[in-house]
Amino acid sequence: MKKGIFIIVAIICCATYLFITQTSAPNEQSSNDDSANLKSEVLPQINESQSDNASPIEKVLKLENAVQQCQKRPNNFDAQVNEIHQILIKALKTELANGTSIQTLLSYSDLYQTFYSSYDDLLRKAIISERRTNYDFAQSAAILAKWQGLEVLEGFNKEKIAMIVEQMNTLKNAPGLSINISLADNIKKESLYALLDNTDNFTTYFESPLHVQGSPAISPSILFTLNAEKLSLTEFEQAISTNNFTVNEVALAIEQEIENDYILALLNQVSSVNDMPIYSHLTNTVFFNLADLAVSKFNLPILKALSNLAVTPTNQQGLLTPLDIAIASLPKSGNLTLGELNKNHTDMLDHLIANGYKVHGGFENHDDMGKGLFLHSSFNTTQGIYIQQNTNFDGYQYFSQFPVVKQNMLAKLSETNNSAIANALMEVKQAKAALNKHSEQCQQLTNELLAAKELKTTRQGYKEVRLIKQQYGSDFEHVLQNIDPVLVNYWWNSLRFSLETGPANENDSQFIAALANQEFQKAYEYSLANPLSQGETDYLFKQLTRAPNDLIAIWNNRVLAKQPTTLIVLQRIPLKQWQQLANAGFDFSLTDIYGNDAYLTAASISSNAVKFLIDKNIPTDPKKLGVDTLDLALEQSYKNASVSTLLPQALKLVKNFEQNHFARMARLRTFYPDIYNQIITENPALKPAKDTELNHYLFKYH
Repeated sequence: MKKGIFIIVAIICCATYLFITQTSAPNEQSSNDDSANLKSEVLPQINESQSDNASPIEKVLKLENAVQQCQKRPNNFDAQVNEIHQILIKALKTELANGTSIQTLLSYSDLYQTFYSSYDDLLRKAIISERRTNYDFAQSAAILAKWQGLEVLEGFNKEKIAMIVEQMNTLKNAPGLSINISLADNIKKESLYALLDNTDNFTTYFESPLHVQGSPAISPSILFTLNAEKLSLTEFEQAISTNNFTVNEVALAIEQEIENDYILALLNQVSSVNDMPIYSHLTNTVFFNLADLAVSKFNLPILKALSNLAVTPTNQQGLLTPLDIAIASLPKSGNLTLGELNKNHTDMLDHLIANGYKVHGGFENHDDMGKGLFLHSSFNTTQGIYIQQNTNFDGYQYFSQFPVVKQNMLAKLSETNNSAIANALMEVKQAKAALNKHSEQCQQLTNELLAAKELKTTRQGYKEVRLIKQQYGSDFEHVLQNIDPVLVNYWWNSLRFSLETGPANENDSQFIAALANQEFQKAYEYSLANPLSQGETDYLFKQLTRAPNDLIAIWNNRVLAKQPTTLIVLQRIPLKQWQQLANAGFDFSLTDIYGNDAYLTAASISSNAVKFLIDKNIPTDPKKLGVDTLDLALEQSYKNASVSTLLPQALKLVKNFEQNHFARMARLRTFYPDIYNQIITENPALKPAKDTELNHYLFKYH
């Protein structure tokens, strides 16, 4: 069963890869045409004279159609941004192939206006893309059927490989997934040796969402390298003696920290040891050769061995040095605070300093925090370290002795010229302007649509909540209720993200750990003796909906019966499980910490869910703040352009009509008069005054 599930997921992943490559990833040859399309596209226009005579709903429908046309583009926004990036990447690749230095290309960086990726990011992509021309890539999954030895992958055999290839050719529109494939536990040596027999495509790489131990590509050479230590060193050396490898396999061996003797044996089978590997574990930099990678992994013996082969780490002041690479790879926290160093770290750093290498960076002074040292290369983006003297004195003393080279050594162009890069940058600027103009026009149409609907956005709602809170102080919730009860729910939702809930995972809570391990008796005894935190209460409530018979005793006998943060968990289970909860003894009259009862959740599911609660005589407080079932029934009638099936149930629960109900009726009167008349015929008391203002917010349960 496990293997069967795996193969299905793998098929979906592979199909997704084909779908993405065929529809979302534009090729470089078409990038200029794509940007031209961005410039020339004409958006739909609304005829104002016709619009003046249209009814409110006709205006809305015309604007909805215009917005849909505006959003109907050949590719999504991300793909269009990528098309624009490809204009510059293509020009940079051409220059790199012609021998233009990276320093020269970096001199153009000030002429580029950042557009979702920095100039340096695009240059790094261009470097890798240009170096990819040194290697062979499979264009189709069909190559999997040709490879021998794929039994080294968990669950793979000839029959399943054939199934994968077939499905990849037919499931063109599968949704996106990715999966890490494991190496088989018990690999026969015959399978390993079979990988070496793929002589025609031994180092042909197939890239897809199917990753093996983090490698985004597979090939017979990669799979053999990953299994290297399953052979003795002597067996390994003899096995590879007639095969040629590339630096990519050596790079993978270094990253996976395969024993150095195996790495040295691989090096003997690589003809171009100075080539650049195109797969690396750091995405914000470029490893120009294996020595750079050895530095990043603090593998000093391999670095020295590479030096004997005339492979030395990149050392270009103003760009990148070995010390930059080492510092980028040191353990650190998210704010670049240095972690604990071991001997491998310091041995590598000391070796690099002894060989005369410098690091990019400098000092910063802070009156309250003392001296600070920031070491990084701009070509490595934000992978440096920051050390404060008063919080890490030893580290500061050690790193402050490093020889520093200033970052601003590279010349920068201040004016455009007639070069290919300058022309590409101008084309990027024009394509960016066209895309921005299109986005602005689409946004304008969207704003016009909201105005025609007399609605405000969720963002505007949260902003109004903040302003009302500042203006009215402690009574502001009632002010929000009078404006629109939806705003009260916005306020409560914003509180959820700042709520201190206490332990909410098994690493921090004995109770949650017991539930996760299905040790229900242990969890029961804990709950009898200890008040549960908010996080533990929420976790128990979530699990209760899945296993009511097992957990109802724990829920009903808590020493302190806290309310859950939200009841939305009930929305995620079918109504038949509500009945299972009721049969187990669950009390649906509970509320969340803000006073919302189960009716809010039920109304967001179906009228049958509301009827379920009514039939069980579950009470609701008509004076509670926030939206009620009648608000939701009237909103559903508006959204679906038909009288909501929830309305009869809502009218049983809500007897006293409020201004928010009349505001929603006024909306129906404006946009759907037929629906409005149906409701008024049955319930005349819901008729709003002529000057009743429409509600401006719609409720979303989250």
